[in-house]
Amino acid sequence: MKQEINLFEGRRVRTAWDSDTEKWYFSVVDVCGVLTESKNPTDYLKKLRKREPELSTYLGTNCPQVLMTTESGKLRLTLAASSEHLSHIILFINSPKEEEFREWIEQITSTEETVWLTQSQIIDLFLSSKSNISEHIANIYEQGELVYGATVRNFRTVQKEGNRTGQDSNFKSIITT
Repeated sequence: MKQEINLFEGRRVRTAWDSDTEKWYFSVVDVCGVLTESKNPTDYLKKLRKREPELSTYLGTNCPQVLMTTESGKLRLTLAASSEHLSHIILFINSPKEEEFREWIEQITSTEETVWLTQSQIIDLFLSSKSNISEHIANIYEQGELVYGATVRNFRTVQKEGNRTGQDSNFKSIITT
């Protein structure tokens, strides 16, 4: 596994990339630390597990021990969660930073490259119609699956119709479509 240390608001979060499963894993203790600003996130997690038996069971079932480097530089097995399991875990933490943290996780786990396509290119890719693709994309934004500003940008004129300018949608829209 490839290990990394990422910073959320200046605090360390140990992560590991498993190329076999193609998933990122995050240290659960580090996540507790950044979301609660606890001076002792290990104790915080222990108390949380006692208070929330469902969480304790969930962690035991879904979160593997992953080798990660400690602050002292030693490799230790560390309770870790994939991004999908981490989403469930942070519900128990009740932090005002939850939404910002979820966005941060998305930045880490998303691919480095963004592909921008015009609506015409999306139509060609899916062998579909303009009305069908427009309807799907509109529903995606209405249902909140994607944030409009993060997946659409006006960086050039694709097609000009009167006062309207065409827009390009990035690959996240295409995958969701």
